[in-house]
Amino acid sequence: MGHHSSITNHNVLAPAILRTIHEAFDDVVQTIEARFGPYTSPAWDPMRAKVARRMVDLAKHGECDFTRLRDGALKAIHLDS
Repeated sequence: MGHHSSITNHNVLAPAILRTIHEAFDDVVQTIEARFGPYTSPAWDPMRAKVARRMVDLAKHGECDFTRLRDGALKAIHLDS
């Protein structure tokens, strides 16, 4: 019997996309901190998780543009205005 992994070619993102997600995530964090100050709230961790999940979801559906990933994440946490 072969080893079955939950990681397949269908759910692994390319390294270049992961770098773009990381850069866009950092940009969103800077945007949030510019508006509200540095990490001070217990609500920050769930917000970061929501941002990351949204970016990965967008990337899994083919989005690989830095600006659209960033803007999609900001929209997901209602900071797109």
